[in-house]
Amino acid sequence: MSSSQLDRLQQRFTQFWRFAEREAAERQTTLKPLAHVQENWEDWWDSELASAERAELQQLMSVIGRNEAAQQSFVDWVAEWIAERYQRRGAGRWALAQLTQLPLFQLWKCLIPYRPENLRGPNAIILRQPKGGSKEDIRPLALFVIPKEATDHLYHLVNLETNDAPRRDAWEATLSLLNGFAFWALLLSWGLWGCKPRRSRIRTLQWIGWTLTPGILLFLFFTAPFAYFADDQVLTLILGALVIIPSLLLLYALGSSVREGLGAWRSGKIWAELLRQSHLCLLIGGAGARQPLQVKGPSFGVELCLGILLALHEEALVTVQQSWLWRRFFDQLSQKLPGWNGTGEVTASGFIKQVNRLDDKIAASLDHPNITDMILPAQKEARLRTVRRSGPELSTANCIGQAAGTSELRLHRCRHLIKVILTMGNLVNRWSIFGFIAKLALVVLLGFAVTDIISLLHPPSLQPEWVEEAQRNKGYRCYFSPDGRPEELRLDFRASEPDAFLIVMTSDYYRNRAVGLDTNKKEGLDSVVAHIPLEEHPAAVGPARGEIEVRYIRKFLGRRLPDGVIFRGPLPAC
Repeated sequence: MSSSQLDRLQQRFTQFWRFAEREAAERQTTLKPLAHVQENWEDWWDSELASAERAELQQLMSVIGRNEAAQQSFVDWVAEWIAERYQRRGAGRWALAQLTQLPLFQLWKCLIPYRPENLRGPNAIILRQPKGGSKEDIRPLALFVIPKEATDHLYHLVNLETNDAPRRDAWEATLSLLNGFAFWALLLSWGLWGCKPRRSRIRTLQWIGWTLTPGILLFLFFTAPFAYFADDQVLTLILGALVIIPSLLLLYALGSSVREGLGAWRSGKIWAELLRQSHLCLLIGGAGARQPLQVKGPSFGVELCLGILLALHEEALVTVQQSWLWRRFFDQLSQKLPGWNGTGEVTASGFIKQVNRLDDKIAASLDHPNITDMILPAQKEARLRTVRRSGPELSTANCIGQAAGTSELRLHRCRHLIKVILTMGNLVNRWSIFGFIAKLALVVLLGFAVTDIISLLHPPSLQPEWVEEAQRNKGYRCYFSPDGRPEELRLDFRASEPDAFLIVMTSDYYRNRAVGLDTNKKEGLDSVVAHIPLEEHPAAVGPARGEIEVRYIRKFLGRRLPDGVIFRGPLPAC
């Protein structure tokens, strides 16, 4: 086949499209070119072409129809030409989907993927019988993004008899999920317990860090009564690691979540703006898609939202590269489309409402051999997580809880579209939830220990009001027994936390003592007093010398560590 024949067919198609645009402008008809390709083609065929031109075009179509390479060239040209004309990639696919309805194009093999019965999209459950459900009730929904000026409403080739409110709610819920309140809730949920993008080395370092932190906590807790931490430098090093390691891990997690959140927000903003400037064309595929089909009820809201997201993704493929979160979701969505279906009415805020005849819809999913997972509202008919297939004959009355079977249908109960995104995108799994719970428990435990850590790294202040060179300041007082022997020594201190200190006297003349601080205060002074009994050794000789040590009591999570010394001075003479 020569290239001139393909060029002539392209010229004919261009003539047809200009005719449709001219007729829409002159007659102000609602049959806009992109929205009504089939009707405009029939008008052009009857009114513009002579019988000789029709015969020539039929002959040309027959010749090209026998050459798959020529077919593919023409199909690619139509998709590119219309996409460039309307600035929408979906416009080209939408036009090709309508060309498959024309008799001249029905035998083209290259158009088989664009036929309604071969559409690719989220599976919806459209019950045709008043009772029961079968695999023929599961239909894929395909949506195409086209400019607003190309059509006046959410167009469809099938008879979609439902009020506009459910479709409008699904549209608004998708906008909220892309660039509204639902998006921030999704980002928060994913940031807390979702799977994160990590390189292998960083993941290894994080695993070591999150393992080392509880190890340090356990080491401090169980070895606290022993004297491993008599050296303050060793204790400072261990406590520093306990503070720095989780802080770096949390800062890295926060920074990664913020960076990913900004990328997801930019992608969602572009898609949301594209959705506001466009209309959505809907096709319902599946077996018997060419037959008239009436769809009543709003229970296909979940599938409609997923179809809108998929259409926006196919329209702006480069946008998804800015965000690992959306890239992960759409990769998983593309893989799971054939085996997943769902049902549920969606509100404008994204919540999924209960639906009627849920048993029949589960029965239809069980009857379909390719359906492995089902998204449904959280209602009492869907209490189980899985439903077993028991055979080709399924009763709608007892389709839940069959005792035997070779395979299972997994039920995913969702109250909001956020749960749908996290589930279908495999953004949350048991390991991510377990990791979140473990990290949360560790952070809570560190929260309880933060006071002890601060007191260990920065002990409370205590200032003695006496020194050896200034005993005349009377920062101490001696009390004597009637026979003139020293009986008690009282030392004055300034202390912010008296209960955290211990005063220890060591002497060869007096018995060693360890006392706490009395919280009695002098008038006008924030002072405390240590009462040290003075009891001589029976064999004491020489001058009454000794040392006074001021120690602070170190504790960690209620466990006593060896005391730290913050002051050491000579024993005042009485």
